[in-house]
Amino acid sequence: MFASYDAARWNDSVVRVLDSQVVRVFADGGWEALTHDIVQVKDLAGCESEGKQRLDGTVREIVTLHGPEREKLEPVELDGEYVMPGLKPGDFIERVWRSSAPAPSDGIVRLPNWRFASPSEPFHVSRWVVVVPRALFAQSPPLELRTRNFAGRHEVLERGDDLVHVFELRDAERVQVEPGMPPQSWILPSAEFGMRHELADVQRDLFAPARLATR
Repeated sequence: MFASYDAARWNDSVVRVLDSQVVRVFADGGWEALTHDIVQVKDLAGCESEGKQRLDGTVREIVTLHGPEREKLEPVELDGEYVMPGLKPGDFIERVWRSSAPAPSDGIVRLPNWRFASPSEPFHVSRWVVVVPRALFAQSPPLELRTRNFAGRHEVLERGDDLVHVFELRDAERVQVEPGMPPQSWILPSAEFGMRHELADVQRDLFAPARLATR
């Protein structure tokens, strides 16, 4: 990944060199994700904006990769925040953390969506891998894949009872946000898996209060 990264391509204060997540969806609709990202701070403004880190989930690793040899420097943790030591222009910050969600009580699978670009910084490599039991696509309501503005690579691999969806987009420029533009969810390249309530279920939920009121 570092071999394909050209630091001179962008002049932004921060470049997201790697933005990657692997999600394992279980048959009951619960899921577990491992997220791995690397950013480079290009100037003092980048050092200031990235000097403190906070992660939601179980932290596996968070380090400064310092200097040409990318020496690993451990952060100082204070009240759930990680203060990155020795951060200088040209350094990288590498983070790895795990997150999860239990099976949904209503049986409707909901996964966090993935965005392959950002208004904050350019992305060199953004990769999203989702491992899903194929049975979830056959049940009612079925699991559905929805993409928006995504022009990258999407590959589907068969692994036993699972389908492995691999999405990748490279060298996405920082998205310029201007007044009057549509919401970010409309313009950023993204992908998500989810379920829709069947019409009969929606109608039942809508009219249930009315039926109760007439009893």
